[in-house]
Amino acid sequence: MDALNEDTIEGKQAKKNGNPEVYPSMPQESGNAANMSPEMKAFYANMAKMKLYDIIDVFQTSTIDNATWTHWQTFLKDMFVVDAFLIIVSKVTPVPKRYNLLSYLLSILCSTIQKHGVIKISIIVYGLITETLNSNSIYFNCPGCRLKLLYADGSYMRYFSHFNGTLDFQFKITWVNIAISNFKLGLEWGALENLLHKKNNSNELLKKLENPEVAQLDGQDSKNSMLVNRDALLFLKSRFDAFQNISSLGIDNNIVRSIQLNEVMSNLKYLKMFQRENNIVSPVEAMQKFVQKYRQKENTEHNNNNER
Repeated sequence: MDALNEDTIEGKQAKKNGNPEVYPSMPQESGNAANMSPEMKAFYANMAKMKLYDIIDVFQTSTIDNATWTHWQTFLKDMFVVDAFLIIVSKVTPVPKRYNLLSYLLSILCSTIQKHGVIKISIIVYGLITETLNSNSIYFNCPGCRLKLLYADGSYMRYFSHFNGTLDFQFKITWVNIAISNFKLGLEWGALENLLHKKNNSNELLKKLENPEVAQLDGQDSKNSMLVNRDALLFLKSRFDAFQNISSLGIDNNIVRSIQLNEVMSNLKYLKMFQRENNIVSPVEAMQKFVQKYRQKENTEHNNNNER
């Protein structure tokens, strides 16, 4: 897990310092992967898995230390190929929401997450597998991933997701798809202790607990449905960052706006490609036809989901 790619900044520095755990990138003259032996395919698949664990480690440490915008730019340049793209799908709503982003714009998203109070990112992966394909790429798939965004006040957002994608033989990601299936908000125990240590907060919370406005959870009428103290719950939520500005997608609205901005900027690139491929002179005409094609695609996907 601690091995480094010699093509990255960290790998070059480690190699210069004589670190023996620098793994080599695949030479270009190695030929087609279809001609590789099973042992060689397994070797590069294992190296790719180590690279993915290295990437996860950087994400988990960068928010604490030197995570400036320039830092994210440098890191993402080592992580992705130039024309790589990221797909984020949120399945927490009845109609899944999909965002298509270009990799070189992700530094804006990473900076936004840190700017709005996130001090630590924790990533736990389950069952990560990698496989060398005959198409000269390395496929990876993780059926279970837990992503936790911890705020400075001790509140957090935890996402349950899975992801897959491919790397090239230089161990750089060419595309990655992240699907969020569920999310939960919570508090660290220390955060609750710090809140109650403040006399005004503890007095107000006790007052609300003594005179509760009790409601049934999720509007259930059953005798066994859980009862909650609405006033006390709203009071606690108002004191912690993770519960503020939360969207229906389970993502902070500030982060959603950053994702939407990145998607617009990404689509501008595709708009120019669409204009050039269809020999359209007018930018306005190109925009109209591009939007029309995009809406048709969205309607088709929506109809397919309804049929399922």
